Amino acid sequence: MQESELKDYVEILNTITETIRFTYEYEKNSKINFLDTTVKRVKSNGQMTLSVRWFRKPTAADHLLNYESSHSKSIKSNITKNMTTRILQATKDGSEQKEDLEILKQMLLNSKYPVKQVEKLVQEACQSGNGNSNSLKKTDDFKFSLSLPYVPGIEVLKRRLEKLKVKLYFSYPSKLQSHFNRNLKTPSRAVIYQIQCDCNPSRIYSGETKVDFEKRVGVYIYIAL
Repeated sequence: MQESELKDYVEILNTITETIRFTYEYEKNSKINFLDTTVKRVKSNGQMTLSVRWFRKPTAADHLLNYESSHSKSIKSNITKNMTTRILQATKDGSEQKEDLEILKQMLLNSKYPVKQVEKLVQEACQSGNGNSNSLKKTDDFKFSLSLPYVPGIEVLKRRLEKLKVKLYFSYPSKLQSHFNRNLKTPSRAVIYQIQCDCNPSRIYSGETKVDFEKRVGVYIYIAL
C-alpha cells in the first residue's frame, strides 16, 4: 500500500465518528519504529526480509536509576540485566548488538554505575541468555516471607534470613506520593443534583450546574441567610 492510499484510507476511517481519530505512520528509508524496536526491510539474495533492532526515542533520557539512590542492589542489578536481555532479544545482528550494548553501558555510566559492575552484569546477562534466572531462588524454597523498609546495608540481614528459609522483601514507604495531601478532591463540574429542603412541607430541589457543585451550594446558603 502506497502512502497516499494509506492516507486516504485513514481519512475515510475518521469520517465514521467524531469521537475517534486514527493516525498513521509510514516507513522512511524502508524502516519504521514500533514500540522499542525498529523494523527494517532488507533485500538479500533477491528476497525481502525483515530486520529488527532495539530502538530508543531521540527524546529518551540517557540515564537509568541512579546507582547512588536508596534502592537495593538487586534492583540495580536487575535493571542492567533486563535491559541487556532486551537488547539481545530485539537486535539480531551481531555488530548492531555490540553497538546497542555500548549505548546501554554509557547510560549506566551516566547513572554513576561502577565500570567493573557494568561490565560484570552485562557479561553475565549475555552468558545466561535470560538475565537473572540463575540468580533467583524459587519461592517454594522459603517457608516464611517478611517485608521491611529498605535502608542501605539491610542486604546483610536478607542473606542471613535466607539461610533460615525466610524471604525478605523490601518496601519503600517514603515515596513522593506520600508527601501529598490525599484528601484533596477534584471539583465536581457539569452535574445534576438534588437538595433536600427543610421547609414545611418538605421539598426537593433539582438543578444542574456547570461550575463546582460545592460553590453552587454555597451560593444557596448565602442567599438563604
